Amino acid sequence: MERLQAASNFGLQNFFEPTNDVRRQLRELFHHTKAVVAREREINLEVVLLIAALEQQNAAVNLAMWDGKKELAEALGLTVNQYLKRAQAGRVLWRFPEFVDLIRSGKK
Repeated sequence: MERLQAASNFGLQNFFEPTNDVRRQLRELFHHTKAVVAREREINLEVVLLIAALEQQNAAVNLAMWDGKKELAEALGLTVNQYLKRAQAGRVLWRFPEFVDLIRSGKK
């Protein structure tokens, strides 16, 4: 029952209901999942670029976050390691913007 509630929160309950046309339902589920993964990739890219902009502007210091990147990371809801990895990726994308299109296309 909890699974159906979680699914309905995202409008996915149709994928959990029995149907006579399982293949059609599976194809729809596949295409929906593919679209969500593409959105996720775009959101992740946006986060990396935003963190790169924060790093370029030395946000931790300029926002008076005395614990530096640790405080900034926690304020964003990330661990320090998550923040630093995204910052590292952001520096690469800042220096080599041609990689942004590769990430968008899913070629990484």
